[in-house]
Amino acid sequence: MTAGQPPRRVYFEDVQTGVPLETPAMTLTETHAALFASLASTRVAEPGTVPDLLPLCVSSGLGWRVPQPPLAVLAFMGFEWRFLKPTRVGDTIHSVSKTVTKRSMKEGGVV
Repeated sequence: MTAGQPPRRVYFEDVQTGVPLETPAMTLTETHAALFASLASTRVAEPGTVPDLLPLCVSSGLGWRVPQPPLAVLAFMGFEWRFLKPTRVGDTIHSVSKTVTKRSMKEGGVV
């Protein structure tokens, strides 16, 4: 990208179904847990644990670090998340996503 050019975006017609997209990994620390708890006004249940929503927030943020440009989105309709195990301090997390289906609409579509 050169100066003055807008960043590239991925549009509906560019999205491929069934292709996994994996984020980089990140190791959760006591500091992540403490900062998230104070920001979200929650408390850490016991030492060594992380707030329940922290892995969701971190994995969502890691989605911005994949090698493909971001998807041009007008609205989020929903996500389906599946966590394989409980998360604790010291765990390294990442996420893998894939588009299951997409449906054309008047000016774009639903992914």
